[in-house]
Amino acid sequence: MKKSLLVSLLVLVSLFASLGSFTNAQDGLPARADLPEGWTQIATGGDTLCATGTDYSFFVHPAESDKLLIYFQGGGACWDGATCTPGGGTAKQEVYSEEADIAPGYGMFDFNDPRNPIADFNVVMVPYCTGDLHIGNADVEYTAEDGSTFTIHHRGAVNTQAVLNWVYENYPTPTQLMVTGCSGGAFGSILNAPFVMEHYADLPVMHLADSGAGVAKDTWPAIGIWNAVDNLPAAYAGLDGVEASQFIEQAYIAAGAAFPDDHFAQYATTKDSVLTGFYFLMRGIGWNVAMQQHVDRLEAEVPNFYSYIAGGDQHCILPLPRFYSYTVDGVNFNDWFTDYINDVDVASVHCQGDECNTPPNAD
Repeated sequence: MKKSLLVSLLVLVSLFASLGSFTNAQDGLPARADLPEGWTQIATGGDTLCATGTDYSFFVHPAESDKLLIYFQGGGACWDGATCTPGGGTAKQEVYSEEADIAPGYGMFDFNDPRNPIADFNVVMVPYCTGDLHIGNADVEYTAEDGSTFTIHHRGAVNTQAVLNWVYENYPTPTQLMVTGCSGGAFGSILNAPFVMEHYADLPVMHLADSGAGVAKDTWPAIGIWNAVDNLPAAYAGLDGVEASQFIEQAYIAAGAAFPDDHFAQYATTKDSVLTGFYFLMRGIGWNVAMQQHVDRLEAEVPNFYSYIAGGDQHCILPLPRFYSYTVDGVNFNDWFTDYINDVDVASVHCQGDECNTPPNAD
């Protein structure tokens, strides 16, 4: 194989398996060997923080194998007083840890489904609560519409590095490795994947961004507000000064060139309602056309890049039942994904004609 907004969003992108036991480790983080079965929550402490000052933590679902999946959780984004207002619904601002706040395990996080290709993987979930696509490091004072001010801690990069440091220590020699994420976590996955690829340089790493096509307006100020460029991997040194509309696209091009033995991919739907909504907040229209152009350019310029494009306006696939049922142009997504992560040669899959107007099925 070549190596290649919204309140409803906050429900979709928080999906993962029901949590089991929790470990709160303020003074020292537990080792992998000490984790019980099921999900364990691990508090990071230090400089990690969520948007409004609440504590940060991450989740681990251990397995007996040495296979590893690092999942960046989604939850919107924010960059001004309107989008960052605490409790406003545009960006997730705390780590959800109660079962009432998350759905039971579906899709890739149903570890009991025999069709699940990652059922025997160790899963480390990087929660999202900073509104900065997991790459910011800036405490910013915003002004609300009523004139009051508030501070948002864009600490995504700090939080991510705390999780990755734990991963490196506890999984020194994984036998298989994937980096992925949904929505805001899809962007976080590509912006942070080179850190993982650099650390595990001798192991092929599979990356997939679930519903995170890099479409933005040049006038979108978030990258600068979050101080994102200063937190990027070395492979992205050339992104300083790149316009917002090209930022994610250039990241893929740089990563593909820097890591030719690794694999990069995107899943998208033609009319993604959530990403279209965020594009509208950036004062953009025509997201679907821009998304297809973005994917086409990556297909042409990055030989180790692949895509799977389905019809309809649904957002995310990995943590949902449609992970098993969607079929596009005769290719079932779960079958394609299984081959992809197992280093079996795949081709990009795109819906055709009327197939692009509606979801593949109505689950």
